Amino acid sequence: MTREAQKPTVVRGGRLYVPDGGNLSLPRLFLKLRPMTEKELVRRVWMLEAVSVVLGVIVAL
Repeated sequence: MTREAQKPTVVRGGRLYVPDGGNLSLPRLFLKLRPMTEKELVRRVWMLEAVSVVLGVIVAL
């Protein structure tokens, strides 16, 4: 991918929106479900990471 092909996340009214095109990441997958504030997005990513850690510890035991 070239730098010009990547699009920044759009902010409108304090909410984050996924732009058309560009690459897809975990935060952008959440934003595809619904636009949200940055705080909401960070909480969701942290919750997913916490669940992953707990599952990893359970599997390791």
